[in-house]
Amino acid sequence: MDSHDYQFVPTGSGATAHSVDSVFNTESGTDYVYAVAQQYSLSGSPSNPANYTYYNSIIVKLDPGTLTPVSGGGPSASLAPNVFELQYYGGSFYVTALGGAQWYGDGTSYPNTVKWNYTSRIQKVTTGLAVTDLVRPANSIETAATYNNDKFDIRSLAILEDGTAYILTGSYYTVSTYNYRLNGRFWKTTIAALNSAVNVRIATIANQVPGTALSEISGFMWALLPADELNKAWGMLGNMLGVYDTSGISGSAIDAATASGWGTIGSAAFNAISLAMPSVVRRGTRTIKSVRGFVHPLLVSHTGMKPEDFEEFVNAHRE
Repeated sequence: MDSHDYQFVPTGSGATAHSVDSVFNTESGTDYVYAVAQQYSLSGSPSNPANYTYYNSIIVKLDPGTLTPVSGGGPSASLAPNVFELQYYGGSFYVTALGGAQWYGDGTSYPNTVKWNYTSRIQKVTTGLAVTDLVRPANSIETAATYNNDKFDIRSLAILEDGTAYILTGSYYTVSTYNYRLNGRFWKTTIAALNSAVNVRIATIANQVPGTALSEISGFMWALLPADELNKAWGMLGNMLGVYDTSGISGSAIDAATASGWGTIGSAAFNAISLAMPSVVRRGTRTIKSVRGFVHPLLVSHTGMKPEDFEEFVNAHRE
């Protein structure tokens, strides 16, 4: 293994920083690595989201040979808290951030008691690390029922080569009989609409994909993956994997229990997905096999936990 590495340094008081995602990018014949990290501090039990303090996430532009920041490459703590994704499209980077802890609200009077982070964002980042807020959820004063579709964290963004963009939003809630059921919305828009937005609610620049109102989804897993060869997007929603386009789901979703072949042994659940894309020529004769993987959100958002703390957290929220 190469001896070069880059260590994120937290900027928040008492925080630890945890690398989340990176993009290898070529700009005018020069290679760079862009990487993002979330940072948070924990006071008290790890099973209580209220004990987490999330600070602005960090982005840095690195030399790929030495993994050191280049001139003007940060690190910059300018991203929304609890960043989850970094992706490149059309000369800019797009960041998706939950905005804070993964809350779970009391669902007995859903949706009024669902908790979400007002600072959740999709942000656009230039190659010079200038950040623009594009879309957000409803804020603390937008409480009327007309804003219900925007009362969720922003969880994932998939941009297709043709400029179609899908956005997954959602927040967990719990009642006495089960924990952590996901409710949310699945949106479609365009990269042009995103680029023209300046800190607006998602509903103002996107439309809901028909037949995809997310209600009481079982399973922690969630992710969006572009399927350019199909002009669609893979959607991992809880324990169901499906292919979606602007008309809704294409065909039938795949249930984790069916896909695993476990039959009646145990309780099958999706915990990760990787999509091996066709060969893509990035520059000259260089061919790169692109593989994109997503892991269980609990693992991503709590990577800094000691093993015993993580086990306590998971056990506290098992069904």
